[in-house]
Amino acid sequence: MILSLFIIGAGRGPLQKYNLQPLARLVKKRMDAGNCVAYIGAYHGEFQFLGRLKRPLVMLKGSRFKEYLKEHPDCLAIDTLRIKPGRNLEKEAFLYIQPFREERIIFMVKGRTYLKYFSGGG
Repeated sequence: MILSLFIIGAGRGPLQKYNLQPLARLVKKRMDAGNCVAYIGAYHGEFQFLGRLKRPLVMLKGSRFKEYLKEHPDCLAIDTLRIKPGRNLEKEAFLYIQPFREERIIFMVKGRTYLKYFSGGG
């Protein structure tokens, strides 16, 4: 009994930084509504499985993402970011944001917002 309470309680603490289910549900909702959703960086199919997606996400690696997001400014971009101490993020720019793993966040923004805030301009 005590062990099961510990496991349930642990899921609400540090393990939440590994829970991608809320973002996966949002990805599914946006894709079902016809939105383009892209993942920037190494993607391992997490949202495909968790969100039960019918179509794959657009996968953007290397410098290709800037070109793609310029051509598709309303495409929703998902990425992770290491948070530097003292960095002030304009939260209104985010469609979704959550702590992710150690000192990172995972977030979703429109492509034009990504280019403005996270790629050195655009």
